[in-house]
Amino acid sequence: MAPNFRYLFLLFSILFTGAFAQDAPQLLQSAQRLSANKNYAAAITEYKKALNIDPNSATGNYGLALALYATARPAEGVPYLQTALKNTTGMPFTAACYSLLGSIYSANKQLPKAVEAYKSAVAADSTNQRIYYNLGIAYFMGRQYGEAERSFIDAINRDSSDAGSVRMYALSTFHQNKRAETLLGFCRFLQLGRAHCAVKKLWVICKLY
Repeated sequence: MAPNFRYLFLLFSILFTGAFAQDAPQLLQSAQRLSANKNYAAAITEYKKALNIDPNSATGNYGLALALYATARPAEGVPYLQTALKNTTGMPFTAACYSLLGSIYSANKQLPKAVEAYKSAVAADSTNQRIYYNLGIAYFMGRQYGEAERSFIDAINRDSSDAGSVRMYALSTFHQNKRAETLLGFCRFLQLGRAHCAVKKLWVICKLY
């Protein structure tokens, strides 16, 4: 009796796909280890292998976008982040995707898109101090100093010891001629141990009075 080649091909396809599907998590783990060791080129290769097996993997798509961002190829990561967002419901992970998307748009000077991405990240995770800081930076880069000030206040409210947020708050108020707020901001910056930078800026402020 002649073999049923159609049946055998179907069976082989199932077994072949199943065997490779089992390798996807291992490839992702390998890619994550490589990224952690800053071997991004190799990590990108492993992520792409994993996505060839499971193209809708939220973890794989996000990891690949992050590795591309780390190798100064941020724009290439946008479609991968969009795929990751379509395949996740976890709020912290959603916030991470939107936050990285905001960083990519900021790097490409697409500031309105960056602001919208960071706002979506805040909507997904309102407790993450760094997202407010990055949103403030996007506003500041776009010379929207009032919005930047409010974002840095939100960041400071979540971590009052973050010197970067305090400094940017002071700079945002400085550009709005809010001298008292600027002085207060740089005094706090000085208190946090950033003496050299704070003293230079305070000298500029004092000369303006």
